[in-house]
Amino acid sequence: MILNLNGVWKFTIDMGVIVTPYFNPDFPRDYWETIYIPSVWNLYREKYYLYEGVVWFAKEFYIDNFKKDFISEICFEGVNYICEVYLNGEKIGYHEGGYTPFSFDITEKIREGKNVLVVKVDNRRHLLRMPYVVGWFNYGGIHRPVYIKISRKIRIDKLILNFENEEGIINYEIKGKNRNELYYYLNILDGETVIYEKKDKIDDFSGELKFPLHNLKKWSPDFPKVYKFLFKIIDKNGDLLDKIEKEFGVRELKIVDYKIFLNGKEIKLKGINYLPINPIGGLVFTKEMIEEDIKLIKELGVNTIRVHFPLSEEFFSLCDKEGLMVWCDIPIYCLEKYAGIPDDFFVKEENYKLAEQYFQETFNYYSHHPSIITWSIGNENSTFLPGAKDFFDRLIEFARKLERNRFISYASLILMRKEEEGFFKKLDIIGLNEYFGWYDKLGKNYENWKEEKLDLTILEIKLREFFNRHKIPVAITEFGADSLPGFRFSGFVLGSEDYHSALLEESFKIFKKFQQIIGYFPFSFNDYPDPSKSIVRFWADEINHKGVVSFNRSKKSVFETLKKIYEEI
Repeated sequence: MILNLNGVWKFTIDMGVIVTPYFNPDFPRDYWETIYIPSVWNLYREKYYLYEGVVWFAKEFYIDNFKKDFISEICFEGVNYICEVYLNGEKIGYHEGGYTPFSFDITEKIREGKNVLVVKVDNRRHLLRMPYVVGWFNYGGIHRPVYIKISRKIRIDKLILNFENEEGIINYEIKGKNRNELYYYLNILDGETVIYEKKDKIDDFSGELKFPLHNLKKWSPDFPKVYKFLFKIIDKNGDLLDKIEKEFGVRELKIVDYKIFLNGKEIKLKGINYLPINPIGGLVFTKEMIEEDIKLIKELGVNTIRVHFPLSEEFFSLCDKEGLMVWCDIPIYCLEKYAGIPDDFFVKEENYKLAEQYFQETFNYYSHHPSIITWSIGNENSTFLPGAKDFFDRLIEFARKLERNRFISYASLILMRKEEEGFFKKLDIIGLNEYFGWYDKLGKNYENWKEEKLDLTILEIKLREFFNRHKIPVAITEFGADSLPGFRFSGFVLGSEDYHSALLEESFKIFKKFQQIIGYFPFSFNDYPDPSKSIVRFWADEINHKGVVSFNRSKKSVFETLKKIYEEI
């Protein structure tokens, strides 16, 4: 049974003046604000827009006909950033990380009748370890669904789907009080038609089972075929104890001679970076809003989306069905010396363990999605700092123990500033972020900057130097410029839509000279709030204007420029 906890909650901020027992179930909340979850508090009222700190959320719910042998867990799909969870006055868990799902066992804490759930959330950036510098607006809140899963005696605690050697491999873990005779049922369905089924006795509460793939059609952008698996636990009387149902797809990925092959066919990654933020809900998207963004992205001719952190289950499912591939970053993001991280950051074991946690949570919840083709273990970090090479070596090794059919990648700023390259050879793909033609120009007197042509010779030189050092496939994972919506100018004027278009056109002319480049990801699809940008002409409204559409999703002229480029690739 799933108990949906989305909807009306109570909310208050905590200024920390005195210690107040907000977690107490009997604490008076008559004057707390009434809000809706999922949401971000920055958009509740104007006075909360810039608030970063501690807040409290509370929800009353009722359980009827609760049996003592039931087992329960509470699941959160996204809370930014640190949270503590209390049920009926008792602390049941702590979680760090704003964009990965997590859950806690509440079997001993939930009760018949009224229950009071209280969640403390802290989004202060000075406490954040990863991401350390938020390059997008730091929305706080319970921004994805919350629910309670109640099972009879047995719970499927973990179920991970992998593929290897023409077999599907399901690893499962079961928890519960009943260790009597148990069986599993596995059904593979094409729509509503069962095309494979298997039943067997469960001898251990963790195990692995396999099923054949040879009769399943392969997923691709041109043929986004998805199937469904249903995994059930039943007792000796045939009573259902728990089940998990997920959609999945089968596809084969390889790299040969600097080229990506999907199901044996070479494919170029015609990509775009995507920061999923909108002016109505911040981090929160309705299904219709996701569909509208994906519709525009597909109109661009894009076949691959790069995201800086794991997005919602709904987003990945829609990518599966629409045939959009995904480059998914783990949020080990911009841990940079210039931003103030300490020199011993990568040496500290607790920081490494948090990185492992991020990967494990992301993999556990999203590994069944065929749209995700690579896990990226970081973005623009000061990897020259002590311990960094070992940090990323270990993380690559950890990722490979879990992942059997996706690439492992990393996005580096090595072309523009110093990074450690020692772990690059252990990757499948290296991402190169570069902003030649933009940030290098801002260091000059850009207000009076004019040129008759756009010269990106430095980009070609840097790429040749890199390819002389590394024999590894490369994706250009970030490049581009800011353009103020509606600002048109016939010459090369920074900040104009025309300059933005010209920069993309010239960049692609250079990229096409290198066979090692297997994909391109202009930054970005949409404009979005970014308080990390200094207040100058280009960012005076605190909006990062690198999108091909505005924050409100109006097309800029550069949208058509990129669309034409991709039509010719």
